[in-house]
Amino acid sequence: MKDILAIIIDKDPTANEVIKQILDDNSKIKETKQFLKLEDGYDFSSTNKPDLIFIDIEYGEDLTFDIISKIKKENKNCKIVLLSRKAEAKLLIKSKKAGSDRLLLKPVLKNDFDDILTKLINEINYKSDNINTKIISVFSNKGGVGKTTISTNLAIQIYEMTQNPTVIVDFNSQFGDVSTFLDVKTDFGISYLLSHKEQINKDFLFSILPRYKDTELFVLSDIFYLNDVKELSLEDVQDIIDALKSTFSYIIIDMTNVYDLKTMKILDNSNDILFPFVANMPNLRNCLRCLNFFKKLGYEDKKVKLILNRVTESDEIKSDTIELTLNKKLYARLKNDYYIVMSAINRGVGISDIDEKSDIANSFQNLAYSLIKDEEE
Repeated sequence: MKDILAIIIDKDPTANEVIKQILDDNSKIKETKQFLKLEDGYDFSSTNKPDLIFIDIEYGEDLTFDIISKIKKENKNCKIVLLSRKAEAKLLIKSKKAGSDRLLLKPVLKNDFDDILTKLINEINYKSDNINTKIISVFSNKGGVGKTTISTNLAIQIYEMTQNPTVIVDFNSQFGDVSTFLDVKTDFGISYLLSHKEQINKDFLFSILPRYKDTELFVLSDIFYLNDVKELSLEDVQDIIDALKSTFSYIIIDMTNVYDLKTMKILDNSNDILFPFVANMPNLRNCLRCLNFFKKLGYEDKKVKLILNRVTESDEIKSDTIELTLNKKLYARLKNDYYIVMSAINRGVGISDIDEKSDIANSFQNLAYSLIKDEEE
């Protein structure tokens, strides 16, 4: 086990001391250094290359993120925890882009701190090529509920927030729209991947899968020529999932509307099932039937997450009525904005690229943030 050197950079002496006391109680932390000035903490980090850094946002966002970026470039293996009194999706996006590994709310609570500290210590001490992959499937047996819009924009936001290799898979192999929504050209699809299973590794996947806007958000779909599309077996579906898990931190799956054994195989492999619907009676009846079916399959209640899409203030059926009818809390409410959504689709970009400050963009940022936070807790 590695002897861990930690530093705290926080201008609040009381908060600084609280964190130090918690760190001192942990036998795996060999030494903790404290700094009230940002520049002093940065100078020490540059010279001593600590394993773990706690840094407060109160020095100013731009300056703090600039220092985090510099530290990560000089010491890429260190773990950085950003301390903040607010938890917002936009702040998480900026902090992840800068290089922070976690966001910790102030005032610091010992139980929350200990949970995060344990995970960080394990990450420092246990370096492995194995990737802890999260699979999120977006499924509805009804069309027209915005499934592909949710899948594509969720994938964009998760990648933006984590900066981890992410892939969105279009399992509607013959008539899927993911490639169109993200304006990518697919030369090698699912069928090609299955015919080259023995070659699959990170380099291979990175070389054949198209990227969204030169990022590490990749798209796996099938080509548009129907005679080239291979009918997938259950073994094929599992092989694809296993291959992607070896490379990607997040797998977002845009599902077909058909419920069959292949769909069940994907849902069984998923960490989260997002079930989108809109606020009308046919959708509610269908949603209730599907929830009962998922329950019979033995899926945990927290695995299935209800996503109310296209929410407007004029909806006749309100959220509290929906939750009462379905006997289940809504996980997310995505605002309706037809013009922004259509503009994003027509341009092949994410909704946040059209208007980052719009209500619907904030809805997707909050959805992605919630899913990421669920994983870290």
